[in-house]
Amino acid sequence: HRCSSVFPCPIRPALAAWSWEEACAITQAADGRRVQRQTFAILPKIREIDELMRGDPALREHLYEVHPEVSFAAWKGQPMVFRKKARAGREERQALIHSHFGKDAFSAVARQLAGHWFGADDLADAFAALWTTQRLYDRRAVSLPAEPQHDSCGLPMHIWY
Repeated sequence: HRCSSVFPCPIRPALAAWSWEEACAITQAADGRRVQRQTFAILPKIREIDELMRGDPALREHLYEVHPEVSFAAWKGQPMVFRKKARAGREERQALIHSHFGKDAFSAVARQLAGHWFGADDLADAFAALWTTQRLYDRRAVSLPAEPQHDSCGLPMHIWY
């Protein structure tokens, strides 16, 4: 029931769009879908990474795609029960963070970031990415799917956890 937590990656032609409406029109013409607003909000960062990886093939060995909800599900051994913005969802995620990084880790980082705008869910997502980064460093991380497909530019399409 949490399948909407991981949204589809935009198609490459949509990366050229400068408005949500344009991105939706490009995507709808190609495959009948529209671009979610959440996806469009991060489109400039996706475009930037796409350009970097296409421009320097060596980066493909050093950059890993991570999705916090995939990491949290693997960390917990099952999908998270609650939405990340709900109180129960924050508590569910922070319980994992406390068990792995220590009871004070979340609050200590939050204190260090005082004065900067961030949501508790954003901080929890950063801890999920850190959890996966530790697994990558220890060579225990796996990808979804295990054998990635490659797009038309040769970039692997998978998420690490």
